[in-house]
Amino acid sequence: MVQSAEGTRECDRIHALLHRQEGDLANARYWYARADARMPDQTIIQEWEDLVRRAFPQTGTQPS
Repeated sequence: MVQSAEGTRECDRIHALLHRQEGDLANARYWYARADARMPDQTIIQEWEDLVRRAFPQTGTQPS
């Protein structure tokens, strides 16, 4: 699913997060670099929540 939008910063960042979650840190670093981002120091859950907030800023709510 994410691969179909490969090349956009947002999807490359999600791709990186998924590799990070599965423990493939070398591949995660590659995808963070493609997204022009660094691997965050925060937890995977915190990173996901930040990505959702940036994608949907108008909602003002956190995912349940």
